[in-house]
Amino acid sequence: MRLIDFIFSDDIRHEIGGKVSIMGIYNDKLSFNLPNNVVWPFPFRLGIFIRVLVEDSDQKPNRFSIKLSHNGNDLAGIDGDVKSSDGKLGTIVLPVVLNPLPLPGPGLLQANIKIFSNENILLDECPGTIQIEVINI
Repeated sequence: MRLIDFIFSDDIRHEIGGKVSIMGIYNDKLSFNLPNNVVWPFPFRLGIFIRVLVEDSDQKPNRFSIKLSHNGNDLAGIDGDVKSSDGKLGTIVLPVVLNPLPLPGPGLLQANIKIFSNENILLDECPGTIQIEVINI
């Protein structure tokens, strides 16, 4: 099992025909132009697109957990089941939109993803880190 993609974005949309569109992809920095008197936490829409390859030799996963932290402090978490209509898993696709995500202020936003088979951890990675920068206007 291995992580294929981990992308921070503005939004993720489900399109006709099973396609997924990722809007406003971030690199390593998220910059805000905000007034000096902005009130924190600041509500923000954040998309996270994740793909994980499950190979035939891997244990079958049945749940996932995504945790976000800000400057080392827990910020948000999402847990869910991994299901397959035909009993086979090739690629797990997790398009997640957090809206609103209450950003506490400038600093470091970090993500952790875990994939489980019951209580057994199959994947545990911190693939996403993005610097939150505020430019006062």
